Amino acid sequence: MKTSKRTRPKCSVESHGRSWRVRYRVGGDVKRKQRPLPSEELARFAADLIERGLNKNPTIDPYPLIKDVISLYAAQSGDQPVQQVAPPPVDMKRQLDVKEWYDVWLQMRKPNCRPSNYNDYQYHSTYFLPHLGHIQVAKLTVHDLVRCRAALLSGGKTGKQLSTKTVKNIMLGSLKRMLRDARTHEVMTHNPFDHDLFREWPETNNPVDQGPQADPFTVDEKAKVLATVRRRYWGDVKLKGLYAYVLTLMNVPFRPSEASGLNWSDLDLANARAQVLRSYSSGALVPPKTKSSRRPVMLPPEVVEVLRQIQPLNVSPDDPVFVNRDGQRIDRKHFSPTWNGCLRAAGVRQRGIYAAKDTAITLARLAGCSWAFLEAQSGVAERTLTKHYFAFLPQEQPNEFQKFAEWERDRLGATQPQPHQAQIRASRKAR
Repeated sequence: MKTSKRTRPKCSVESHGRSWRVRYRVGGDVKRKQRPLPSEELARFAADLIERGLNKNPTIDPYPLIKDVISLYAAQSGDQPVQQVAPPPVDMKRQLDVKEWYDVWLQMRKPNCRPSNYNDYQYHSTYFLPHLGHIQVAKLTVHDLVRCRAALLSGGKTGKQLSTKTVKNIMLGSLKRMLRDARTHEVMTHNPFDHDLFREWPETNNPVDQGPQADPFTVDEKAKVLATVRRRYWGDVKLKGLYAYVLTLMNVPFRPSEASGLNWSDLDLANARAQVLRSYSSGALVPPKTKSSRRPVMLPPEVVEVLRQIQPLNVSPDDPVFVNRDGQRIDRKHFSPTWNGCLRAAGVRQRGIYAAKDTAITLARLAGCSWAFLEAQSGVAERTLTKHYFAFLPQEQPNEFQKFAEWERDRLGATQPQPHQAQIRASRKAR
């Protein structure tokens, strides 16, 4: 007797910045509804009620009927942190499907992972769960993963072609880690990602995959951007930190999150040094991205001078260095509109804020700084630096064609017959 195939859930919960939203369909092809909610606990409570309403009548939007119940539940729960909400009890001895194990695994990972990684896990699940969510974890095969990868490379969940890097992040960054933990907790006995099919990835013709990874500014572009940011924000006492933030990123190879995580206790302006101890990501202070990212950094004189000017008179050790108008740490995502507006006003091609770090590395190398110095400054291995930035250092690329031309000229000269003495005398008289 054939069992009926499990259908996709009618309702899902996704993170949306600092809020949560419940997504569901009404009437088949009707556009998805989105309701922002302040906490994950409240969003899952609303999703459960909405899904029950859709099971009774899939053609009627249940939200208007239950919004008062959701408001009452929010008032009773108050501001309880999400970490205190226990995950739903799951019998680990029975066979779990991928969707059930993902819900348990996400609750297990949340207390000990970076907020940005937690958001990635939730975002990536919206891609692989529609293809794998109904399959039992213990029966997941490498062919299921190959079909999921092919579907993501060809269209994703919206029909828009994804880049190879995005699919790698989905499969290897989230799905592989989830299955690795499933094997650790004995939910499955094997990991399909150990197969040789995942050692090499197929190439695509997607234009998103083309182009250099780094995209630094030139010297002229850097000067234009800094002049524009200074003209816009240096005159406002509350916005001086924005100019100092951009100037520091342009001259010191900080990640934007590392610069946002700096406290005044991390700076030694007398000796022109800074210590990277944390980063600011997704509204939370977290450890640096890698072990080598925890490092001392030397500050150039122009950066030290600007930092002295923005340092408050009454400052505490835990006060952030770079703040916005509200006195809060600068968040890279919230800073993006300001950054894009400055580039547009400066007449410079649009690039992300990470281009400032690329600029600090490439211009320092062009000025003669050693790779060892840049490795200590950036916390990135020399092999990775040369791989990413060698294309932007033309003076380090030897002219191999010139060597070939000289060698070919010498070889031709050695094989050509020498002129007779009479021909040499005749050529001299002709001169």
